[in-house]
Amino acid sequence: MLVRELTFRCRQGLTITQAKQLCRLAGLFKSHIQFVNLSRRQSVGAANQLALLTLATQPGDLCQLQIEGLDAELAHM
Repeated sequence: MLVRELTFRCRQGLTITQAKQLCRLAGLFKSHIQFVNLSRRQSVGAANQLALLTLATQPGDLCQLQIEGLDAELAHM
């Protein structure tokens, strides 16, 4: 299995619109996409919009998308 990680710092908290878009994009791939808030040590699956909002991401938090699966390289791009 391929594993890819995308690390970034949030400029603002995760909005409802961004959570909805990420959830929709996660549904397009067969890979399992995990959204991790490294600053708060919390993680949820990106396919669940409500779970994404429960992370309560704040501006300046260090976050990461962990993508694992056969099409991880495509999802990473």
